[in-house]
This record gives sequence, structure tokens and C-alpha cells, in this order.
Amino acid sequence: MEEINVFLFKNQILSKIQYLEQLKFNSNDEFYNITNIQSQFLSTYIKLKSPKKVLEFGTSNGYSLLAIVLGILKNIEDFQTGKFDVNNNYNIFELSELHSILNSIQCVSVEIDENRFNFATQRVFNDINLPFVVDILNIDMFNFHSFTLEKNNYLNFDVIFVDCNQERYEEVLEYIIDNTLLSISGSIIFENVLSHKHSFNFISQIKNTQVSVKNFKFKNIEFDLIEYPIHNGFLELKRKT
Repeated sequence: MEEINVFLFKNQILSKIQYLEQLKFNSNDEFYNITNIQSQFLSTYIKLKSPKKVLEFGTSNGYSLLAIVLGILKNIEDFQTGKFDVNNNYNIFELSELHSILNSIQCVSVEIDENRFNFATQRVFNDINLPFVVDILNIDMFNFHSFTLEKNNYLNFDVIFVDCNQERYEEVLEYIIDNTLLSISGSIIFENVLSHKHSFNFISQIKNTQVSVKNFKFKNIEFDLIEYPIHNGFLELKRKT
């Protein structure tokens, strides 16, 4: 059974992150992205959360998706570190377990804009060969469920990252719940919430600037609501089991 060199995959992702950051610095490209510090936070969050299935609404040029993939790779790296023996080798059972984990990982990103989709697929992820599934789809996010019913079994995501039109965030949340896209103990992360609180009612009650946890109920589903005041802000809706 083939061994997995996570270090090489991480280097590929880090080089692409550097490429996009340099591109933005040199040309002021038109793609909107999360900031570098938000990217680091997202990567760390994914690493700690250890999700098997991740969905992103709003690929843009692929910058945030790279952060998500990096977090998954860091988590796999931690798994590997704990499985090496004194001679720095796997036994066959541990290697089999690793391959089983990799086969269960599914990372999907949705982008409606064709130019952004083409950039992400042709200039960012075109030459990255990862040991788990990463799909980028050029569709309207509100057609995601009907599309996936025909093409793939994309349901019950552990983490859903939403970075799109902030005025539609409540509509996105309703769509996620109605179409069973979130797993029982899953989390939804909304980006850019500090500067757009007026756009959606379900976070209007958040007043302080520190990390806060509140109870939140939407369509009879209970969540812990956590705000992370990093740049324009992340909002986590963590589903209660």
C-alpha cells in the first residue's frame, strides 16, 4: 500500500497561497478574498475541527479553499505523526487506516461566476494532485442540492463555509437547513459579518467585540452562535446535537 507524503502536498498548497497573495499585491486583482490572517484562522479551525466533509459557497479564485485544504492536510499530518514507530515507519494496519480516512474526505466548493471558476480550476488547482476529493462546481449555490442529487451524494457536511452576498446569508442558512446539507453536529461559518450586521436579522443581537457564545434557534434547530472578531469577522453556527 502506497505511503502518503503530506509534507509535499502541504508545500503545493502553501506555494499556491503565496502565488495568490503575490498576485494580489502586485496587480490588485479583482478577486475578493478573505485576508491572510483569516486564512490562517480558517486553516487552524479546520485542523482542529477534523471534518470529513466540507462545503464552501463562494470559491472566488480558490484562496479560502486552499486554506481549508491546508487545514485538512495539517490534521492528516498530526494523525501520521502519532502513528510512526521508533524507526519512523508505518505498519500496514495504520497505513490502511490512513487510506480509509483519506477516502472518506470530501471537499466541495461552489462558484457561480465563470471567470472566477475558470481561474480557480485552471490556474490554482489545475496541477495539485491531492490524496482526497476536492471538487469545484460552476453552479448557482441555490441549485447545489438538485445538481448533487443527480451527480453525487453531497449531503451532511461537517463544515460549511459561506462567503458570498452577505444580504442573502439568512436565505443561505434556510437553504442549508431545508436541504439537509449540514450534519447533526456540523458548523456553518459565515464570513464578513462585523461590517454587515444590518443585512441579516439572526446576528443583529450581537453587540460586543469579543468572542461570544449565544444560543440561537432557526427553523426548530438549535445552534451555539460564536463570533470571531478577525478582520471583517467570522460567525460560527455550531449545531447542537
